Amino acid sequence: MEVMERTKEMQEQTDAAAQKIFGRTLTEAHAKSICVDCATPVNEDSFKDEISKVEYGMSGFCQVCQDRVFAEPEPEDVSVNAPAA
Repeated sequence: MEVMERTKEMQEQTDAAAQKIFGRTLTEAHAKSICVDCATPVNEDSFKDEISKVEYGMSGFCQVCQDRVFAEPEPEDVSVNAPAA
């Protein structure tokens, strides 16, 4: 899968952040073909569409983690409970 090209400085910052958050760098995840978050192995067939493959190249998230991270939020209950008069 194609990995997003970054400047050296941008890759260093991205890797440093990923190391702190996930315990592995994005460079490592891509090199090992694993999810940066859950370490699940990934391949071309792991993704439901081309956009998801491109997203892996940018974020390093497998399909399950993409679905979790980018899920539509549940609607909030915005009803107002007025005090009884």
